[in-house]
Amino acid sequence: MALFLAGCEEAGPDEPQIFVDANPVILGRRLVDPDATARQFSLQFVNRGVEALQIDDVQIVGDARCSFAFLGPDVTEVAQDGAMFMRGEYLPTEVGDDQIAVVVYSNASNFPELVVPVCGVGVASLDDPETEIVCEAPPEAQADCPF
Repeated sequence: MALFLAGCEEAGPDEPQIFVDANPVILGRRLVDPDATARQFSLQFVNRGVEALQIDDVQIVGDARCSFAFLGPDVTEVAQDGAMFMRGEYLPTEVGDDQIAVVVYSNASNFPELVVPVCGVGVASLDDPETEIVCEAPPEAQADCPF
């Protein structure tokens, strides 16, 4: 005898679960030019748990050259299947690699400290040969950049 259940989905975990839409975020090459337009990007964090996700803190780590700017997060509590958004801009100030981490502290049971590396490369000319972008979280350091 076979038993079929139609229309039933497995429920998510009771505890909050945080997931991000991209990890790492690779922004590519940008021209170092004070008159250039910044590369805009966004991060979406989703709660896949039943209980509300509480965002305790968000820190930007490792922006030694102050090449990034952020707005958000837009909320501090995320309901089941709800989302939190952060918007960012990347405008390199010098030639070379820029690697930061967006660190989200929350009550999520899967990642109470979620680290999202964000990387880009400042170039003097877009004709410069392309190099591979390795995107890893930087060491725990933060510059005094105006956000």
